[in-house]
Amino acid sequence: MSRGFILTAFMAIILGFGSVGQAQSVPPGFTVETLVSSGLNAPHGFFFLPDGRPVIFERAGGVKLFVNGSLSTIGTVPQVETGSERGLLAMVADPNFATNGYIYAWAARTGSAFMWLMRFTCTGDLNNATSSNLSFSPTSLFTVFNGAPDNAFNHNGGSLAFANDGKLIVSIGDDASSCAARSENSAQGVLLRLDVSGLPAGSGSATIPQIDPGDNPSSGSGSVSALVMAKGLRNPWRFTYDAVGGNIYLADVGLNAREEFDEVSYPPAATIQDFGWPLFEGIASLQSCPGGPFPNLIAPTFDVTHGQGWLACITGPRYRNQGGPMDFGPTYEGQWFYTDYFSGQIRRAEFNGTSWVNPAPVPGQSSSTNWGTGFVGISQFDMGPDGAMYFTQHAGTYSTSGGSFKRIRPLGPVDVVTVASGDGQVGVRGTAFKLPVVFQVDDANGNPLANTAVTLTSTNASLSVGPQVMTDAQGQVSVTVTPVGQGAASVSASTANFGAATASLFARGLNIIHISGSVNDTLVVQMTNTTNGTAPVPVLFGMTTPPGPIIPTIYGDLGIDLITLQNTIIIEDGGGLYGGVSNSPGGPFGNPSKTAIYTFPAGAAAGLTINFQAIWYDPTVLTSVAGTVNSNLGFTNIVTMTF
Repeated sequence: MSRGFILTAFMAIILGFGSVGQAQSVPPGFTVETLVSSGLNAPHGFFFLPDGRPVIFERAGGVKLFVNGSLSTIGTVPQVETGSERGLLAMVADPNFATNGYIYAWAARTGSAFMWLMRFTCTGDLNNATSSNLSFSPTSLFTVFNGAPDNAFNHNGGSLAFANDGKLIVSIGDDASSCAARSENSAQGVLLRLDVSGLPAGSGSATIPQIDPGDNPSSGSGSVSALVMAKGLRNPWRFTYDAVGGNIYLADVGLNAREEFDEVSYPPAATIQDFGWPLFEGIASLQSCPGGPFPNLIAPTFDVTHGQGWLACITGPRYRNQGGPMDFGPTYEGQWFYTDYFSGQIRRAEFNGTSWVNPAPVPGQSSSTNWGTGFVGISQFDMGPDGAMYFTQHAGTYSTSGGSFKRIRPLGPVDVVTVASGDGQVGVRGTAFKLPVVFQVDDANGNPLANTAVTLTSTNASLSVGPQVMTDAQGQVSVTVTPVGQGAASVSASTANFGAATASLFARGLNIIHISGSVNDTLVVQMTNTTNGTAPVPVLFGMTTPPGPIIPTIYGDLGIDLITLQNTIIIEDGGGLYGGVSNSPGGPFGNPSKTAIYTFPAGAAAGLTINFQAIWYDPTVLTSVAGTVNSNLGFTNIVTMTF
């Protein structure tokens, strides 16, 4: 990031410029939403596949897909060298990823004195926003470019982005050799512009003529200079590309005094753009280098002094509203967001027609300059396809484990959460309801909210997913619900933007309590039927001893022998199939549920193991959940007791 990065980190600690654990503050109307809080190891950044799925890459080479609220490892970039500022520094997907599966990586590698730009080929679902079926093999490695020196532990760059014309842009640091940034032949302190569209499939390596786009300032030279579009940079660790205006927005980490931000014109000019390092640090003169004079130096767009606690600048996006629910709104259109790894302050710049200036603060902003605070350790900061601003964050400065993936989004109108399907089901205690419960999350205008965090809670039920899930591309969350006890059950979904909905369910059940007495034993039988059943509801309650085999039927498992009545006693027969027998003072009907009390001589059942089961005939349930098992016969859990 910056020279003597260990020194600057030490300064940050001594001066107290912030910590990763501090609260993150944004203006009212916005929220910081944590999408991934565990399972990451020092995330250095992220990129989005063309279908909108985010991919997070880690310092040591791990690459993870985040979809449907879950992380899955899709591959590992091999032989990544870590230590100080080295590691897997940048990744991006090919514009034609849906057909070719290409992803590109910029990393330091063990056993090499050069930085490597590599391509890997993914297989699986290349164009499916809800699928986690994606992977790449290290054996698919194709070396695009490995001519940038990596002799120092720092100043490696770098970012990757595809421009609108399909060319790949790479930022590279000066490898701690400042005057090397004066030359376009060293691949140090430069922006490269490559054409990777014609490279062959599979593994292999490219030559410079193969990736020379043909319209760079020095195209055709056959050397590294053919790839250079800008030079005079110190450590352009992060840049973003604005697809609307077409320019590059770059943060160049400073030395001892100033952090520099540059707007880089795109497509390239007729001559290589020169941003002046190390002749200048930000706007301040610094040192001389051999080979001068150096004409036509480009001044920084603006800079920030280290006296403000800024030590390693990071650019965010030039913000563009996307026409969806995550848009920041017209106030923010075209504004440039930027931050710093150590200070954790988020600021904005606005173009007034002649220059970039600090815009007027929005209501609730923490200060006249700081739009957000508490963002120490951001490693990449960019806009997502939904209009929200995403960032990866280290668990601590220079951390090698932990970390998170978050986004800043507007609260906007209250989300509308509805139960799309699965509401009102009647099932059996301990058995999953036949249909999943599906919640739909929309914005106030009825647009589905994809990749939105949903909190699930339940009563008398266990869920097939954790309490925090993400909506899919259609704005839906699907959950399988299993009632843990008999009676009413529910599952609720809510969002951070105050949307909520609840699905009401019901579980039939059979609960038996045996009470021993000196004269008589008592058997209390609690038969729970659906609350929306017709009253009175006929009850069939029986017992079998010794227990026979459990017989599966289309209505559920049958634990008593209703055919031959072998070893079976019918205790309640509201349907009259077995003579209308009833051994309960309340009779063989529920209203719709029933509690029956039976007494028998003490010890009469000693040593017996008995299966009990209750069955209802309930036509109301047939109407309400037609087509599902247990629709008209209310098989309960089978209860086995040993006396």
